[in-house]
Amino acid sequence: MSAAPSRSRTSGNLVASWSRSRGIVAPAIVFLAIGLGWHLAVTLLKVPAIVLPGPKVVFNTIVSQRDVLLEAAASTLLEILLATAIAVIAGFVTAFVISISPLTRRMVFPYILATQVVPKVALAPILIAWFGIGTQSRLILAFLIAYFPMVINSLAGLLSTSSSRLMYARSLLTSDLQMLLKVQLPSALPSIMSGIKITAGVAIIGIVVGEFVASDSGLGKIIVESTASMDTSLTIAGVILISVLGLLVLGALELVERRVVYWRVSL
Repeated sequence: MSAAPSRSRTSGNLVASWSRSRGIVAPAIVFLAIGLGWHLAVTLLKVPAIVLPGPKVVFNTIVSQRDVLLEAAASTLLEILLATAIAVIAGFVTAFVISISPLTRRMVFPYILATQVVPKVALAPILIAWFGIGTQSRLILAFLIAYFPMVINSLAGLLSTSSSRLMYARSLLTSDLQMLLKVQLPSALPSIMSGIKITAGVAIIGIVVGEFVASDSGLGKIIVESTASMDTSLTIAGVILISVLGLLVLGALELVERRVVYWRVSL
């Protein structure tokens, strides 16, 4: 009698293990296919290394320049995390404030929308003139880019709480803080987590753009300098590391989402 449940649990564990491994194996196969296609294209078409070096050349560059690249990657990653944290906190607080007051929402929200009309890249030279080429100007630029998605997603989540739940909570004489923590926040979590992931993604763009315009450190600085010196392999290495940083940040947020919003099916 006990053998059947044991076999059932074993098969269930195998299915779960296969599902987890499939999420790793499939991207790895695509990665290898891209690398192979890249190598074949460069070899068969005899593309000059200054135009497009092969994957082996880029890998050798990453290895030989690993100290410089790792230091730059650490600087870029730190600024990405800081910009994301600032935008997430400010965006959520803004969304909460304007969600509890329709009058405030009507007064403030049009100006929040108006800020999106201005191309943020055009502000980069102005911010650098005001704050210099250091971390501060890049953080402000990334914040301006990443702030809006967090506000919109958080506001949509907070306003999506059903009126019946709100009325029931008010009938229990709950405070505003209890209303937020016990009723609105759980309902808004899926939208908030989506907003955090979008915010992190665009914060990467803001930081790298800031490094492109003027910077004393970071992967963007390496890309600009290597492009000017026609070192294409180092340029591609910098782009690859930026992509890796983005995948690490978004992957970590995906794990957090699976823990926090466990009832939602993640991509």
